[in-house]
Amino acid sequence: MITILTKIWDSSNFHIDTSLRAKMAERTLPALLNSNLKYKRMKKKLSLLAVLLVSTLCLMAQKGAIKGRVIAADGTPVAGAIINVLQTNYNTVADDDGRFQLSNLPPGNRLLQVGALGYADYRTQVTVPENAELTLDITLQQTSVELSDITVTAPAAVYAEKRSSTASRMPITNLENPQVYTVLPKELMRAQLISDYQSALNSAPGVSNVNYGPGSGGIGLWAYMRGFNVQTATIRNGLATNFVTLSDPYNTERLEVIKGPVGTLFGTTLVSYGGLINQETKKPLGVRRGELGQQPADSRCESAGLEDAQHTVQCFLPK
Repeated sequence: MITILTKIWDSSNFHIDTSLRAKMAERTLPALLNSNLKYKRMKKKLSLLAVLLVSTLCLMAQKGAIKGRVIAADGTPVAGAIINVLQTNYNTVADDDGRFQLSNLPPGNRLLQVGALGYADYRTQVTVPENAELTLDITLQQTSVELSDITVTAPAAVYAEKRSSTASRMPITNLENPQVYTVLPKELMRAQLISDYQSALNSAPGVSNVNYGPGSGGIGLWAYMRGFNVQTATIRNGLATNFVTLSDPYNTERLEVIKGPVGTLFGTTLVSYGGLINQETKKPLGVRRGELGQQPADSRCESAGLEDAQHTVQCFLPK
């Protein structure tokens, strides 16, 4: 009885193993086919990569090089010499000792050009060896190039005023006047884009340390001439006034800088032995006329103005 049951059990176990094997074969067959396909694709990629690698190595093995030294006729190295392989993109610069090196050059006949500032250009035909290095010693000859004269001419505006009736109290020229004075006309201030008295007085010789007076809130102007302090805010049209504020520079016809003790002839305590600076304002002309001008104010805007004997209008226009 026991023997019969054992045979039945072995028989059933055999059938179970067979069915399991069949199912496993059905499942693993597509996986094996898929992995085989991936293997073939990978094999093709590796083969292509190997071909490219071998081709690159062959091309690199065919490259050549040129090295050498650039010297002058007296044997000194030519630093900074430029070495060009013509009709190619290969070039280099010699170091402080005149040495240079060009690598990865295609083999064959090449035209080499060497040049440096103060030396004549040097050209030579070379043969770049295959998978080897060519050594050259290049000697440059000094040369001098004489440049032609360059003359630059431009019109120069002259803003010299030859007369000052305020300084001399007489209609005489400055050559006839023994006094020392300088006149800054409005044309000069306009040409130099001057919009304040401090900048205008910097153009006058003999005037130094021009600044706005302390305690005046920035409205009084002080300067030094011949070592003496000069207050300029209250001398207007040759007369002493009781106003300490400066007039608008656009309303100024010109500035007269009178130097030395001759300024005391004006008979006022506002002058010193250094001299004085007189503001001469614009006068009415009796006719209707004006001026229209435009000038840059700063990097962001421009200044434009309309001016006549009675009105002055100024505006700032954005760029």
